[in-house]
Amino acid sequence: MRIVREIDIGALHARVWQLLSDDASRKLWMPDLIATTYPAGRPTGDPTGTTFRETIREGASIRSFAGTVTAFVEGRMMAVRLQDHQLRMEIDYRLNRNASGTGLRYSGDFQLVGLMGGMMIGMARPMIEGMVSHQLDNLKRVAEAKSGA
Repeated sequence: MRIVREIDIGALHARVWQLLSDDASRKLWMPDLIATTYPAGRPTGDPTGTTFRETIREGASIRSFAGTVTAFVEGRMMAVRLQDHQLRMEIDYRLNRNASGTGLRYSGDFQLVGLMGGMMIGMARPMIEGMVSHQLDNLKRVAEAKSGA
């Protein structure tokens, strides 16, 4: 299942990029993000191929996702693959400068893992779309509160 959203953010491009690419800053708009850790250490250069683990609170539960940075262009785009025992996600963020500040194109491919995953993903779509919309609304709010375009 694919979800694509495009939003305009009334904030400086550098601020939006920081919120997307910096682990500590991501917690400002993803309040359920508990931690991002790097088994082989955090990269200092191009992070493409870097593996990491993201721990996220989901209600009363804690989920841990294995992740890989699949593509990265400083200041312009970041793509990651995340997977746990139930869900596989391919997430792509692309930024551009526009008249209102910064344009963001979000693209996510979601698959439920397992034999019944293909049949069940349609039922999970409203929940996943709600999560994506909530996160992007948070990103916009936090970016615009900290900076003008």
